Amino acid sequence: MTEPDFLTTVRTFYDAVAVDYADRYRDQLAAKPLERAMLAGFADLVRGGGGGPVADLGCGEGRVTAHLHALGLSVRGIDLSPRMIELARRDRPGLRFDVGSMLALDLPDGALAGALAWYSIIHTPQERLPDLFAELHRVLAPGGHALIAFQVGDEPLHLEGPFGHDVSLDFHRRRPDRIAELLGEAGLDVTARMVREPEDGVEKVEQAFLIARKAPEPHRFDLVQIADGDDVTPELRRQLTDCWTEVTNAGGAAGFPFPPVGHGEVAPAVEKLAGRLDARNSRLVLARVGDALAGWVFLSRDPDRLVAHWGTLHHLQTHPDFRGRGIGSALVRRARDVARDELGLEQLRLAARGGEGLEAFYERLGWRETGRWPSALRFTPDDTRDEVLMTLAPL
Repeated sequence: MTEPDFLTTVRTFYDAVAVDYADRYRDQLAAKPLERAMLAGFADLVRGGGGGPVADLGCGEGRVTAHLHALGLSVRGIDLSPRMIELARRDRPGLRFDVGSMLALDLPDGALAGALAWYSIIHTPQERLPDLFAELHRVLAPGGHALIAFQVGDEPLHLEGPFGHDVSLDFHRRRPDRIAELLGEAGLDVTARMVREPEDGVEKVEQAFLIARKAPEPHRFDLVQIADGDDVTPELRRQLTDCWTEVTNAGGAAGFPFPPVGHGEVAPAVEKLAGRLDARNSRLVLARVGDALAGWVFLSRDPDRLVAHWGTLHHLQTHPDFRGRGIGSALVRRARDVARDELGLEQLRLAARGGEGLEAFYERLGWRETGRWPSALRFTPDDTRDEVLMTLAPL
């Protein structure tokens, strides 16, 4: 495949100026605290996401690659210029540097936890930026972060004969909003940005820094239901007991109001629930992550003809190890579907402990508050709360 002319021009330019460029900018970061702060924030985000490989794309002679390494990242440098890579390998032999193009990276899909483009999108023509950002998206793992730095403006800077070399190059300036838009179109959502004023006597335009993130993979869990107490195996009973105990002792409002509790107190309640399972009138809905029990809810109705058209949700809970994955919401939605489609119910009810913010959670799922029992629940002499009555209808 024929290489685009602009890549040849960029390579020729940086091969020619590599030694002078490295000497000029070797200690540049030492005088730039805001840039160091952005790099430190980027490093924290990568580590906070679990860490992993990072690539400095357009690394030049490797000074920023080395800085990221000093911040504790597992980083390598990639640059279009063989001469720049030669200098980087010479001066930083403990790090990996490779020749490559940002438009066609020799990396597997999802290989990187982080990617840095430190003033390296500035030589790519505007019409090729979508291709560049699509490649960035490809090599980032779900949840991975990218940090992009560039000069702000509309007109390019044309540099002719730097350091006495017979080469020239265009330096494209960009608008942060437009770069953020292009990143978003590529599936990289901007989560932070900084634009600083030009440094007196050194710079003529503002400098921009954007941090973007590739969306994480959706949390995967399976929802299953049990309608017969005989299907509640000894292992499942143990898991239900463990989950209920952990939720209660973590402060969850799931039926045991006075923590801490132990398995000896919770196991009889699990046995009672298992004994109430009846295919005509009740269900136990479980959320599983692999073999682990991530959460559960109990759904029942009174078979009396007078009230058999509505059911009640009991003991909704998510194990503390699996919170933040939308499991509670998924359990409520599945319980609604089971109530409507399998039990033929017309509405659901529940009672929630006041003062926990549970009303807002259920309201987001379509429930409405229908009343309160004022001061119904007394946990301590100084902690008395309402019991909140909520309904979901129609199903």
